[in-house]
Amino acid sequence: MSARYDEVERLRAENRALHARIARLEEALQRSAEDIGVLRAGHRLLQRSMGILLSGPAARAAARTPSPAWTEISMPAAGYAAGAAVRAHRDLRCQGN
Repeated sequence: MSARYDEVERLRAENRALHARIARLEEALQRSAEDIGVLRAGHRLLQRSMGILLSGPAARAAARTPSPAWTEISMPAAGYAAGAAVRAHRDLRCQGN
């Protein structure tokens, strides 16, 4: 009977460990889903910025010039804004918010 009791206790401990692992994996999955949401938002921001840049007065002026130098300045700025949104989200998550 002692061997059977030991087996049941071992299985209970294994079950608790598996439940803890599942909880950790679910939490990691939730964080990944949040990261994907932030990346999508950053991507939309970048697309809107590019759309504005490509349809604004600078785009029309660039179309009349052989070298669209405005893209070298404005596109990295839009990318930086999207990256800053992702970093801010991760900083908040690391703080436990």
